[in-house]
Formats: sequence, C-alpha cells, structure tokens
Amino acid sequence: MSTRPRGRPSSQQPHELIGRRYTAEEAAALVGPRRSGPTPGVEKRAYSPEEAGESLGISRAGIYRLLQTGDLRSVRVGRRRLIPAAELDRLLEVLLEEQDEA
Repeated sequence: MSTRPRGRPSSQQPHELIGRRYTAEEAAALVGPRRSGPTPGVEKRAYSPEEAGESLGISRAGIYRLLQTGDLRSVRVGRRRLIPAAELDRLLEVLLEEQDEA
C-alpha cells in the first residue's frame, strides 16, 4: 500500500519543496525558460539608451552624449528614459544629410 497522499502526484507535494535549495539548472527546469526580448508580433516603439546604442552600433555613453547635446531626444516614463524609434530614424536621416553635404 502506498504511503503517498492522494490527490497530487508526489512531485507536486509542497512539503518536498520547502527547505530545499535548487541549482540554477533545477530552478530553470521548475519555472520554465525565462522570456527575454520583445513580444513576437509587437513592434517596439521606444528603446532604452542601451538598446538604442545596440541598434545604432554605438556605446551607451555615445547615446548619452547625443542626448546631452540635443542631437537625440528622449522621454521620461517614471524613472526610465526611453528613446522613441522615430527619433532614432530621424537622427539617422540627419546624419545621412550631413554626410551627403560634406
């Protein structure tokens, strides 16, 4: 005769989870894969300074320099600074025009 309580399989019994430390691999297996990146099918409309730098191929410091000089504009949402995608497109157009004039 089984000593296991009925209802849930033994792998789901809460008392088996209390007090046990898990390795990173075990924890990942329990909670599933961590989702990162944008939601599929949703176009990103604003970027953090780090993401904006990655998309333009420049450093985060370079983005902040552009923000400080006024060449790039951003918005504040709470404590976050976001750079609209349209603003990155505008900056590229301005840089292309300056390059064509030179």
